Amino acid sequence: MIRATALIILLVVFIGFVYVRHQTKIQYHIARSLPFTHSCTSTTNSKILDLIKSLQDLGIPGGQISFISKTTPSIDCAFGWGGSKGLFSPVSLADHFRYASLTKIFTSLTALRLVSEGKMPLDGLVLPRLGDYDKLQDSRLLTITFKHLLTHRAGFDRIRSGDPMLQVAPWCPYDLKTLNKLKLDYTPGQHYSYSNLGYCLLGEALAKSADTPLETLFINTLDVAQYSSIQEVTNSTISSKEVHYMFDHSDSEKTLLSFDYHAMLASGGWAGTASDLALLISRNLNDTKLSVFEGLEPVCDFSLWRTCHGYVFYKYQKNTQHVMYWRDGSLPGLTAFAATTPDGEVIVLLANYREYKWLKFNDAIGQLLYQYLGDKVSSNEGT
Repeated sequence: MIRATALIILLVVFIGFVYVRHQTKIQYHIARSLPFTHSCTSTTNSKILDLIKSLQDLGIPGGQISFISKTTPSIDCAFGWGGSKGLFSPVSLADHFRYASLTKIFTSLTALRLVSEGKMPLDGLVLPRLGDYDKLQDSRLLTITFKHLLTHRAGFDRIRSGDPMLQVAPWCPYDLKTLNKLKLDYTPGQHYSYSNLGYCLLGEALAKSADTPLETLFINTLDVAQYSSIQEVTNSTISSKEVHYMFDHSDSEKTLLSFDYHAMLASGGWAGTASDLALLISRNLNDTKLSVFEGLEPVCDFSLWRTCHGYVFYKYQKNTQHVMYWRDGSLPGLTAFAATTPDGEVIVLLANYREYKWLKFNDAIGQLLYQYLGDKVSSNEGT
């Protein structure tokens, strides 16, 4: 009897050890095996349920998706499973998600609003707005314009020199004098290279131009206060309103919380619901006088994915099919995606998971959303 009890205790301890060690992987697989669940504000759009099922087949355990159209009813859906501490519950429409790089939409739209109001020249030089720099090791920094930063053509290449914004202690925006000893990876305007650092500098230049803290500038320019869920991400903690994120191998909550989100206010430091973000994008695209779909010189091959980045979005058009403007975001445990069409449709997806090697994963999501918007175009043409 004593021996049997001891064996049971050892077995329980072993199972507990295995669960703790592999908790995130176990939670993910449990969530993926639970019955399909969703909650939508409208049942008139059957295609969105097909999209949700395709996203879950891709490996997403749960999320929110919001679609706004000028010709059909808007729809907000929550789907799949979240939960914490081993207790699973369906994702709700009220859950908050980190927007990751969809935050750059805030920065871009704010910049374009200032341009349209005549407060900032699109081709204006950036460094004079940031301070006095008379000891630059690379004089090409003086030629960087707002347009270069918006379109990721400012000379920063994170593949060559790394991404300081994803370090534990980024120098931008706290120590901009670091620019004096910085060497660009290429001459500004020469080609496209995605850069979080460029958007940090853009945010600081906007704030200094307006003589207003960046978060206040966003709130005032984009009327953020009307979207109750949208807020800054707090460093080193998960908000009680946030969804439960699930992590692939090599990702973890510790890594997610290790970034300096205050430093990322212009590039990745905001959170909220999909519905609020879709509304913000829709309303501000309508209000922005300067076309957000410009800034793609030299002429791009729009059939190439993740290549042609304008002032706010990438542009994509497969063969002679419909046009989609889009951008995505990725952090450990989450994926974010937003897209719009020339007709003013807006779709936002927020998910509580990403694959560790996330680029192909996000690209597959993008193709699903492109197909969904194409189906919508076909449906409209047939009515």
